[in-house]
Amino acid sequence: MNNNTKARVSNSIMAYAVGDALGLGTEFMTLSEVKAYYPGGLHDFSQLINDAHRCMWGHGNVTNDTYFVLLLARIIVRRGHISYDDFARGMKEWYSTSRYDIPQQLRRVLGRKDYLDDPYAAAQATWKDSGMKSETGSVLGVAAVAGMYSDTPVESGEKICSLLEAGPRARACSSIIALCANELLHKGSMPSPADLMDFSARFSCDIKPYITLAAEPDGIFKAEIDDEETYWWVRKNMCAALWAVWNAPDFEKGLVDVINCGGDADTNAALAGLMMALKFGAGCIPARWVDGLVDDSAIREEADAFGQFLASRN
Repeated sequence: MNNNTKARVSNSIMAYAVGDALGLGTEFMTLSEVKAYYPGGLHDFSQLINDAHRCMWGHGNVTNDTYFVLLLARIIVRRGHISYDDFARGMKEWYSTSRYDIPQQLRRVLGRKDYLDDPYAAAQATWKDSGMKSETGSVLGVAAVAGMYSDTPVESGEKICSLLEAGPRARACSSIIALCANELLHKGSMPSPADLMDFSARFSCDIKPYITLAAEPDGIFKAEIDDEETYWWVRKNMCAALWAVWNAPDFEKGLVDVINCGGDADTNAALAGLMMALKFGAGCIPARWVDGLVDDSAIREEADAFGQFLASRN
């Protein structure tokens, strides 16, 4: 590990924040709505509309997705390892004080009075209460951070996910994202589609169709990312990120394509941004996007601290 690693890690966290903040512009929109509000596509913060949803944040502000990633990165730097207890406590504190819209699944699990007694049991009970259908893509960002840090990324990705989401699809996708983030950082490349198809066979749920779509050049446009009934599927968040790494010619084009598909666009773009930044390296994010972030210096400070910590481990 060296200064290049520090820069790549820091850049990946900044990319996550950029994708989160810019993706907010099309979050929860269908493809037809994206085209109506942004005829030439959404490319910059100045274009963001101010409807009832987006006005809660304002141009350049990150959402809860970036908070979760920074929380885990901060804990790793402070503790020197992943403290799952600290992360659970931090999430509970966020839930108790957040003034922003809280995703339904996180509201259910973090709102339980017994959550801190046993977060894993609380997440399992919440999943069962949902009819075993709940999913939230917010777990994938923290899985990526865990994967970058851990020597056992698959296990760490699944464990950090299980604090918030016990469903098999979320845990499977978290394991895949953690593995991919680890290999992008430490090996400079990601597992091939064929390798991930083989890897996914270990899971009881079938996520292979979304790996297949991610491998196709036009897969992101065929995955129905914007479908109002299924945009929240964690499989689709994973698909968007894998597609961007395997198919995007550069960071900007990849992020713009993901954002303009709508759906859970802030989570999709944040995760795709982090993974692409690990692939394309430091300097791949357009400066206007970083400069457009509210509190970009504070985010950069935490991103640099995490990058420095990972660089110092080897």
